Amino acid sequence: MRPSIDQPRPLFESLETRQLLSAGQLDSAFGNGGTVQTNLGLSGASGVAVQADGKILVSAGGDGFQGFNLVRYNADGNLDTSFGDDGVVTALHDDTLVAMVVQSDGKIVLAGFSRASDSAGSTMSTVLTRYNADGTLDTTFGDNGVVSLPGDTYPDNGAPRATFSPGNVKLAAQADGKIVLTQVLGDDGTTSGADLVVIRLTDAGTLDDSFGVHGKAVVELGVMEIPQDLALQGDGKIVIVIDGHSVVTSGNSTSWPSYNDYLIRLNTDGSMDTTFGAGGVVTEPHTTPQIYATKIAIGLDGKILFIGEDYGGPNEDQFLIRYNADGSRDTSFGTGGKLVLSPGLGGSYADVLVQPDGKILLTGETTGANDRPSILSQRLNDDGSLDSSYGDGGTTAITVGGQFDFGRAMALQQDGSVVIVGFADKTHDETNQDLMDIAMTRLLGDAGAAGSKHASLRRGKDQQTEYLGRTKTTRHHRSPKRIAMELAAARKSHRSPKRIAMELAAQQSHRSPKRIAMELAAKTFNSATPIS
Repeated sequence: MRPSIDQPRPLFESLETRQLLSAGQLDSAFGNGGTVQTNLGLSGASGVAVQADGKILVSAGGDGFQGFNLVRYNADGNLDTSFGDDGVVTALHDDTLVAMVVQSDGKIVLAGFSRASDSAGSTMSTVLTRYNADGTLDTTFGDNGVVSLPGDTYPDNGAPRATFSPGNVKLAAQADGKIVLTQVLGDDGTTSGADLVVIRLTDAGTLDDSFGVHGKAVVELGVMEIPQDLALQGDGKIVIVIDGHSVVTSGNSTSWPSYNDYLIRLNTDGSMDTTFGAGGVVTEPHTTPQIYATKIAIGLDGKILFIGEDYGGPNEDQFLIRYNADGSRDTSFGTGGKLVLSPGLGGSYADVLVQPDGKILLTGETTGANDRPSILSQRLNDDGSLDSSYGDGGTTAITVGGQFDFGRAMALQQDGSVVIVGFADKTHDETNQDLMDIAMTRLLGDAGAAGSKHASLRRGKDQQTEYLGRTKTTRHHRSPKRIAMELAAARKSHRSPKRIAMELAAQQSHRSPKRIAMELAAKTFNSATPIS
């Protein structure tokens, strides 16, 4: 009831005591205190994406990494038993899963490779399969849901080959439904024999004749070209990072050291983009005996991040390099555009993302409790310095299985929370892949990370905006202030609309009033249902 003149409004209204939570802390509302460990007899998790409804998709290999497996969790970290067989979809048992991507219409594409042998030898083929958002096979894609792209046939004569190359299938989805992926062909056992082939498929799974030659663009750099990651810019151009290997034979042994890394950029028609680097190529020479790439990510400002490792010398370093949109180094970042990273003793990095505000997220492994590997999460400021507002001085170490935990992939939720997936090897028996459980953790984010959809901002600004536009059409569009005003009018309350919105949100959230106010002020905040 509205207070009368004889009932003056108190100067202060009591609010329940709350612990202020900060970005980088475990989200206690998720799983078991912020972590999830799932034993499905699989070989850990390799990829993650967040669906528009907040459910979490995880891709995982089977025993010995063979098999395509897709696992879905509810937003609270519990298995979604309405998906597949008690939360798991399994297909292509004899193939090896490498990559996953969620298309703008919610369909899920898995990619990997298979090996078939006959009298001519062994053929390594790239295989894709697509599922609807509910986990059923999408029979409109390829041949009853599966596309197979045959690769080279290798004679089974024991000759050394870069047989690992077909495993480096990289995958991205355009906003129009077309799919971009990589394949390695022409491996004849020589340095110049293995060429990168970039392929584009239509939404139906057929080769796109508007790209390259009959859907394929061949990249020839004069080295054995092994792709390590692929990302799409906002304008649809394709950026790929490549390890450039050479074949070195010494006596009866053969090795494939990587002497240079290359970033290439293709136009939307598959031709080399000559406005990038030198004729479409940026070369990163080795400063130690070898150099290896890990991942790339593109920020909303169009700048490209490349994470890798200098290997084999006295100063082995893991590094992050940032490039301007034209391929030149961004000298405002690190030292001359290159930053030496510090994952901790024995640590390494596996994935990199860029938040909407430009801050940089990293994951991998670090030495945690009991001197065992733990999942690593780090956040850097735009200039490359550690973000002291995240975790413990910019770093969070997460223990899941307690023996061997490793982060492999990340995704951002709409509210800015960070989901990390990887391995939890509870027995420390790395030779038995069945004992590598799926590890997953969710860390709190903040307003600077909010606003991204299912993913990772691996795509550029226009691609991200296009996706957001599609998903937002199904969501509630009244502003938080208007919702609060309507509620205030209905309840005839004396409190301000902003105060009501904060208190209502606080009733259903562990977040502090300050954080809630920040989220309410964010332009990207659109609730799926009215506040009630």
